[in-house]
Amino acid sequence: MYLAIVSYKYYQIPGLTSKCTKGVVEMKKLLYFLSIVVLTLVFIAPSHATPLYYTFQGTVQTISDLTGIIGPLGYHLASGGNPASSVTYVVLIDLAAAGTYTRNNNTVVTQIDNVAQDFFFADFVSGDALPVQAGGKNSGATLIKEYNYGTNLITTHNGSLSLNSDNNLLQFNTSNPLQTVNQWVPGSTTVRALTQSYNATTMSTMMSVVTLMSISDTNPTDPPPAPAPEPATMFLLGSGLIGIGVFVRRKFKK
Repeated sequence: MYLAIVSYKYYQIPGLTSKCTKGVVEMKKLLYFLSIVVLTLVFIAPSHATPLYYTFQGTVQTISDLTGIIGPLGYHLASGGNPASSVTYVVLIDLAAAGTYTRNNNTVVTQIDNVAQDFFFADFVSGDALPVQAGGKNSGATLIKEYNYGTNLITTHNGSLSLNSDNNLLQFNTSNPLQTVNQWVPGSTTVRALTQSYNATTMSTMMSVVTLMSISDTNPTDPPPAPAPEPATMFLLGSGLIGIGVFVRRKFKK
């Protein structure tokens, strides 16, 4: 009985009761915050950017080298039992963004969708596109220094990409069967890739037949990123934080 009275009086000491109450409130706030953190880490799925990297691989089919640049670059057709040169292209495509082109005078023009054509953004990332030679030929103010668009023809279901510039145009077109770009499937879609290169007077062209090998939200030419924590790891981390909070609360109550 005496111990009970002492205990009761101890917990009624002015200032101590308020400190205990305040500590419990702060601990509840901490646990609430940790719970929110865990739910955020575990149940919210990581978002992916809309732009995707399309990787194409194939072989050269035709060459017209009026400028003499293609041979020194090492590209050749099949000959004497030797296979044709292989080529690779990586293109960034965003089907949800507007397609554009930029003139030599830096005017940017946005391609407007219509009943026959659906435009979208595309950009050459890397690969076997022929380079511009000594400034090229097409230097007029209204000519194009950068193409950044793709086109889906609605009536014919044909998809194409227009990239680079009027001095080294790179184009992709579906062949057989005709498909819009949003229908392209890795491992089965085959397209024609035409790359051109101008010098001051004439041009060289190289056409390849390439297959879409992969579609990825990361650039395949970039170094691999550091591994991201898995949801299970996030759950364990969050559980550990909550466990620490509970331990501290019990320690405080004692």
